[in-house]
Amino acid sequence: MITRGTRGNDAGTEAGTEAEAFELVRRHTVLSVVVGWVASGLAEPTDHDLAGLAGGVTGPTSEESPVRGVFAPPTELFWRFVKPPATVGGPGQELWSWEVEAFCAAGLTADPAVLDVLGSPLVQVSTPIGAELRELTVAFLSQRVADAYRRATATDFARAAAAMAAGGTPRWRQVAEVIRLLIIAETLLRSGKLRLDMSEHRDLLLAVRAGELPWPDTVEWVESLRDRSAEAVIICPPAPQEIMRAHATLGQLARRLQDDGLNVLRFDYHGTGDSAGSSEKLSLDQWRQDLLAICDYARHKIGCSRLSLLGLRLGAALAIQASREIPVDRLILWDPILDGIR
Repeated sequence: MITRGTRGNDAGTEAGTEAEAFELVRRHTVLSVVVGWVASGLAEPTDHDLAGLAGGVTGPTSEESPVRGVFAPPTELFWRFVKPPATVGGPGQELWSWEVEAFCAAGLTADPAVLDVLGSPLVQVSTPIGAELRELTVAFLSQRVADAYRRATATDFARAAAAMAAGGTPRWRQVAEVIRLLIIAETLLRSGKLRLDMSEHRDLLLAVRAGELPWPDTVEWVESLRDRSAEAVIICPPAPQEIMRAHATLGQLARRLQDDGLNVLRFDYHGTGDSAGSSEKLSLDQWRQDLLAICDYARHKIGCSRLSLLGLRLGAALAIQASREIPVDRLILWDPILDGIR
């Protein structure tokens, strides 16, 4: 399979044959890794998985150990009307490669397949460009992971649930893969680190894959992982003078909430802290709008379905106002200012 973006040419235009695309990948691969269950420590790697493929992404692979690669075509190939392909699938069912720009673009959307490549410990080919890509892994890690991984797993889990409801048998391997991906997302959101190793969960994941874990327990596991990545706690700071005394405390609180697997957002009101605007033109209405904008960001950009507002002093009063305009699941009011006197 060959796919192309729209870099100056119509999407889907065939540039050369499939064989030529495979040769392009072989000659210009900068990174090739084994991903999937083998990379997560859930299956034993074969000699092929561990081999350095001097020619690029070629050779037999299996469902247990798919190979993913990145290739960087010479610049002059982009001077043509028909550009190099954005992605190339094959040769073989479990081989897939991205052109380096397409790889980076997908990574910035927290594409789980791209993060698997960046986090895999089983590197087959790595040129200086490939090594640089992996060194830049932190640049691809963001709160978008929450929404991207939930979207990536939603369809497979819905199919499994439908199969169970109809009295059939789901594809247990896909169900286990759903859980593997959700664990990666939850760990990343909690710790800020991309960690593919599933040793801690190996026995349970293998039980899911074999269909041995009761379905209610499987559903509970999936929903608990989704819940932890679906909630955002937005910390609403107090007035500028008070925030100087509360800044360190709120920072410690944010880190503890993050350690519990919650998405935590902190911000500065317009004209304060690191935010733009003049401190001479402060406005409570503007600060309320700032808080609403943060809530909108959490819900629609990060993909959090539940919002909790934690407000300290004036921040608590603003949280109350915001809750009257948008759906909020929880309000935590810390020493709120309620009437302008107290």
